[in-house]
Amino acid sequence: MVKLNYVAARRQQELKDPHCRDEMAAARGALKKNATMLYTASQAFLRHPDVAATRANRDYVFKQVQEAIAGISNAAQATSPTDEAKGHTGIGELAAALNEFDNKIILDPMTFSEARFRPSLEERLESIISGAALMADSSCTRDDRRERIVAECNAVRQALQDLLSEYMNNVSPGLPARAFRWGFWCAIWWLHGEPTQRGKRPGDPLSLVKPKSYFGESGLDVVSECISRLEEIGERGFIGKLRLFAWVISGSF
Repeated sequence: MVKLNYVAARRQQELKDPHCRDEMAAARGALKKNATMLYTASQAFLRHPDVAATRANRDYVFKQVQEAIAGISNAAQATSPTDEAKGHTGIGELAAALNEFDNKIILDPMTFSEARFRPSLEERLESIISGAALMADSSCTRDDRRERIVAECNAVRQALQDLLSEYMNNVSPGLPARAFRWGFWCAIWWLHGEPTQRGKRPGDPLSLVKPKSYFGESGLDVVSECISRLEEIGERGFIGKLRLFAWVISGSF
């Protein structure tokens, strides 16, 4: 038992995952406590084998020692069965969450409601940032990388507020509804391409616009303005910052 505890202590110092280190420390503590109790319980059972209580006590302590040894083994191999239950966020999960969030923020301004969309988008982003914070706090993360993650978390949080403000400003009643709706989707198509051809753009977004008679002169001006503003939002605003944020996170380890 003494030798096992010594080897486990050395392995605990080598572990980089804080959760695994905690698991190892807890298992070592349980082993140390129950090892002494096992000796006492075994002595009592040998002296009084006909007493049921001494047998039950010995079996219970022996089981505790077995569980402690299993805990040391799992922590040493970084394969604790509680890892999945604790819901640790990995880089793959963060990437998937970022992709999902990227799709959620593309909204139709004509149906945008601040009361409906703002709380859900803010909550979803904070969940992603919480996962990034776990990586930043990890002992595996370099100090400069940690500072970069924190800075980008704050930047993407502010960028979301800027994007929501843009949505609110674009829903002003003076804009012709049909022109704004069409211009919005032209800009999105221009920024992202069709879903099956993401990144491929047409030569000129205005070539997508319906004939002048569909909107009138003022409507075409609105379409052009929508494309310009949405392009600026997409490339320099939230979507751009979100992509930068994803790039920083992906290079954390």
